[in-house]
Amino acid sequence: MTAALGTRVKIAGAVLLVPLAASVVQLARFQIWPSQAREALYTSPYPITRHIETPRGRIFDRNGGLLAGNLSHFRVYLDNCQTYLWAAETLAAGDGEEPPVTLARVLSEFMQTTGVTINIPGVTQALQELDRVLREQTQGRQRLRTCTLAVDAVEVAGQVQAVPLWLEEAQETLLRIAQGELPGADGAFHYNPILGDLRTEAWFARDFPQASLASEVVGYSRQSGDRPGDRSENGVVRFYLETGDWGVESYYNDILQGAREDILWTVVPVEITRNMDRAQPPADLLLTIDREIQAEAETILREGVEASEASRGSILVIAPRTGEILAMADFPAADLTRPEGFEQAFHTKGRLPNDPQGQVTSLNVGAPYEPGSIFKVLTMAAGLDSAIVAPDTIYVDEGYFEYGGVVVHNWRSRPFGVQDMTGCMQNSINTCLAWVASRLGPQLYYDYMDRFWIGRASGVDLPERSGDLRRPGDLDWTDSTLATNAFGQGVSVTPLQVAVAISAVANDGVMMAPHVVRSIVRPNGVVQPVRPVALSQPISASTASTLNEMLARSLEIEQSAALVPGYRVAGKTGTADIPPYVNTKTVASFVGWGPVGDPQILILIRIDEPTSEGDRQFGSVTAAPLFAKLAPRVFAILGIPPDQVRQQLAAAP
Repeated sequence: MTAALGTRVKIAGAVLLVPLAASVVQLARFQIWPSQAREALYTSPYPITRHIETPRGRIFDRNGGLLAGNLSHFRVYLDNCQTYLWAAETLAAGDGEEPPVTLARVLSEFMQTTGVTINIPGVTQALQELDRVLREQTQGRQRLRTCTLAVDAVEVAGQVQAVPLWLEEAQETLLRIAQGELPGADGAFHYNPILGDLRTEAWFARDFPQASLASEVVGYSRQSGDRPGDRSENGVVRFYLETGDWGVESYYNDILQGAREDILWTVVPVEITRNMDRAQPPADLLLTIDREIQAEAETILREGVEASEASRGSILVIAPRTGEILAMADFPAADLTRPEGFEQAFHTKGRLPNDPQGQVTSLNVGAPYEPGSIFKVLTMAAGLDSAIVAPDTIYVDEGYFEYGGVVVHNWRSRPFGVQDMTGCMQNSINTCLAWVASRLGPQLYYDYMDRFWIGRASGVDLPERSGDLRRPGDLDWTDSTLATNAFGQGVSVTPLQVAVAISAVANDGVMMAPHVVRSIVRPNGVVQPVRPVALSQPISASTASTLNEMLARSLEIEQSAALVPGYRVAGKTGTADIPPYVNTKTVASFVGWGPVGDPQILILIRIDEPTSEGDRQFGSVTAAPLFAKLAPRVFAILGIPPDQVRQQLAAAP
């Protein structure tokens, strides 16, 4: 029994040794003895570089309107190394025939098939020379380096030149039909063997179909990176990437950025697969911006800046209940289809008396300014919430108020006499608000400003700059700073910062985090919504309601140019001198919201350096009327009915 088992084991071992021995012999023959196969592998083009690319993520407005997309075109290449590898084997066998497929012939067939015309003098002759050089390289058993055919500039100066050739999408389809990948017009598949070795690579360029619309939000992306072959990392030659410069394109660059890599392909299938997987698709973004509201805001802003002979301006429309930014407009706006005009637009938006060379991409989030009287809303909110004052608190105004060694004056040094707090807001009395701040005292006043996030970034999902608020203990803070801060002087904010702070008054005392992205659409189709987040509650709901009523009444009593027929709104004008206060230039502004009782929108308008003719330097003359024009259009777009209709609907059973 044991002897029989031993015999069987010996037979099985012998059987297994036979294929093993054969494999060893074959490997030895391949490695040691010259052979045509070994020579072919030696002269093969691998590893070769292939361009792998995924398009950059798209950007849409809240209703699906495309704001930023991609244009595709296709780079054509011919694996001509394979053609000449075949020629090498033929010549090695003693066959003197030239290869049946030459680059010149492939190019001619390609142009006829796709309808592409190459208007480069001498291209055919140059390719014939390229054919000759490649044949000489092959006969000399040299490793072929040129594995792509392109045609952009053909020049043979002792070296083989690759020539880029590009196709539009329709032309690329014709080529695929000729290669038998797609059916022709007759529904049948056809194959042209001369074009069989042609390959295409999709390349993408950013497209902004709306040009300047919402350009400050969308931003811009440009191509940057290394030239092919400059650097290799783990088998991958990094080529270049589309990188965001500003706006959403910059802030969400990592999410939007498609992969662009030159992949080094080898003869090992596992390595090819691994390298190809590095080009991952990006995500798309759905913004909070409403394209219709944005267009209305940009049109009204342009008209307002031109009518007031101002240098620039901005409009911001936000939803105070959610923090969603519905529109963010600048004038002048950058046309995203004309990058050569960016510098001029940014310079116009950034130039200030104390920084004439400044450049700004966004007035709303990148250009802090002294807000002037709209800041009084926050001072009054602090006074009411702390019970330092009430709506009926009386202040006797003499036209000036001394505090900390500085005398504060009103507009044109006018005294307003006996006023309650509503009258102080209606008449925008500097001395009254400085008095309120003095009663609060530095500790309590700046504590409230901290609650309103004054002096720090708003946290919006855009590249932003923060304004500045000096506090007790800072080297340049004095007692008088408190008095001037109370009416918006000596403090800097961006329009978005102050709008978000004031939105607490419209939203029951709660500040919501501002954001411009509504949802992220992942490559697998999963939609990731952006949830509204509360930043803080600087004042109580009761205080917010009280101040709402005061600011609504103040507009109605003075018959403000900001009033909107059919809707009750609240708001405050602002006129701020521009530091260093050496001329009469101002920033005219207005912030307003409505409908009072259920505010759905808040609008902040900023007009820089309007002319002083006809009192147009004042926010009540320049900015308030723009609110009256824009607000009803926004109400209509959002489907918000007038107050009377809403009341009737609410009362209906």
